[in-house]
Amino acid sequence: MGPGKRALGDGQRKLHGAVPVHDADEHRARQRVAVRPVHGDAAAEWLGSVAGTPGFRAFLAWADGEPAGTGALFVGERIGWLGLAATVPEHRRKGAQGALLAARLRAAAAAGIGELTTETGERLAYRPSNSYRNLLRFGFEEQYVRANYLSRRGA
Repeated sequence: MGPGKRALGDGQRKLHGAVPVHDADEHRARQRVAVRPVHGDAAAEWLGSVAGTPGFRAFLAWADGEPAGTGALFVGERIGWLGLAATVPEHRRKGAQGALLAARLRAAAAAGIGELTTETGERLAYRPSNSYRNLLRFGFEEQYVRANYLSRRGA
């Protein structure tokens, strides 16, 4: 198995606090609450729309009865993708994304997914990357670095 992919089944952690969401309307509303403070209204609406989309499974992490973070799993044919993760700022560094990763890995294994892929920002010495470290902790390896481009302001 090449770098950047993770075989499922060995050494998965049992973390608590993240659950799959089965009611698409409920998830849309709750995901918007979790994403809005991080990425704004437009992203909250867009990310909330994945609930109920074929192939996607939505997850929420909870803290004190409130949504603390969100993430999604896309299930394809024997391969899956983890993405659309966000954590409410006041809940960062409290384990929400670790719980979400663990819950999505369990769901992928239960769905018969043999390999997973995901992406995050490049790890740079001068910039911390908690997402990158979380992925390494869960057994992912870097496959490659891709260029990201920004459009001109006002374009």
